[in-house]
Amino acid sequence: MFTLEQLEALRAIVRAGTYSRAADSLYLTQSALSQRIKHLEATLGAEVFDRGHRGQHVTLTPAGQATLLFAHRVFGELDKLERQIRSLRVSMEREVLSIAVGPNAVRYILPDVLARFQQQYPLVRINVVESIGWGSMLPQLVRSGACELAISSPVPDPLIGFTPPVTVYRVVLVGRADHPLASIPDPQPEELFRYPFALPPPDSEMRQELERAALAVGGRLDVVVESGAFDVLKEAVLRGIALGVMPDLVLRDVLSTNQVVRITALDYPRDRDVCLIYDVERELSPAATAFISVATTKGASPTS
Repeated sequence: MFTLEQLEALRAIVRAGTYSRAADSLYLTQSALSQRIKHLEATLGAEVFDRGHRGQHVTLTPAGQATLLFAHRVFGELDKLERQIRSLRVSMEREVLSIAVGPNAVRYILPDVLARFQQQYPLVRINVVESIGWGSMLPQLVRSGACELAISSPVPDPLIGFTPPVTVYRVVLVGRADHPLASIPDPQPEELFRYPFALPPPDSEMRQELERAALAVGGRLDVVVESGAFDVLKEAVLRGIALGVMPDLVLRDVLSTNQVVRITALDYPRDRDVCLIYDVERELSPAATAFISVATTKGASPTS
């Protein structure tokens, strides 16, 4: 496949009339310029210059004329694209992008994404709307138009679109290192539900999964600490108050020091996607499109 450098070499030679002047205009040696043309001709399977012509200036073959026209179109489209990108950047510099986030996403996901976005788009102002991270609150903020994007798990709503994952986190069941279940490999659900839990609110998926599991074995889920903030749940586990279910990256420091341990039961650990959600009936602004691109290019950390 030929390259832009080879097409530019062809244009420069035609523009300058000779190899030596074209090489000077591209800051290349004449030998390097000749190599580019040879590679171009090898790819095309045809000569672009008439080597039998003895005039002062180069002469194109029919294949060379066709290739030159193609090169002009390619570079014309590149110039058009650059103008469009500059125009998008100017329009984004005047934008305010509102993003809804839960309390855990504010701490564990947003800082990394914001830092990368602001590095590329420093003049876009981000309005962070902190909300309850559970249930329908985040989708409602998007559907109402109060926020253009929200950091959330995928939502089963045909009017809500979602991006590829911003990050993937692992939900783990944990207890303090001296918890009775810590030394039991793969405890049965019946054993698990004899102990109290620290969990998110009832409308969270994590909580609902445990409720169903308890009902399936005729048990009862005893929630002694309830909070939408994972740090509160983590503290309850650290103090030996309860078992907890939360993203493992929230626990990175205490897992590495063995203050808390993973308990392998009920198919834990489980992977979860976190994405950006948006209203499919509204056209995304340039700033929102750029934010999605930055956020989904590199993963972050756990969320609510």
